[in-house]
Amino acid sequence: MIQEVDFHSHTVHSDGTLTPADLVALAKKRGLKALALTDHDTTSGLDEALAAGGREGVEIIPGIEISVVYEPGTMHILGYFIDHRSTRLQELLKGIQRDRADRNPQIIKKN
Repeated sequence: MIQEVDFHSHTVHSDGTLTPADLVALAKKRGLKALALTDHDTTSGLDEALAAGGREGVEIIPGIEISVVYEPGTMHILGYFIDHRSTRLQELLKGIQRDRADRNPQIIKKN
């Protein structure tokens, strides 16, 4: 079975190793027709990915992976076909990023 779509990918804008343009080029090289960019708690790589997708002929699905607290711990929720320029979404993401910046030093301190 040939995989034609990757619905869960990350770039250097979260915990990936490739830039959005390089990720799209790799997707093209591997024969993907579509790629969802779902960086953690950020949409900062989507414009670059969309531009690269246009050049490479790979459909880019604007997405995100949002971290949420839900007892007894945390989980990640994937969102697809998002409006990454939404002011409301960007405000929400800034809050999540602030919370993570506050929480991470406390986690390190415990260990």
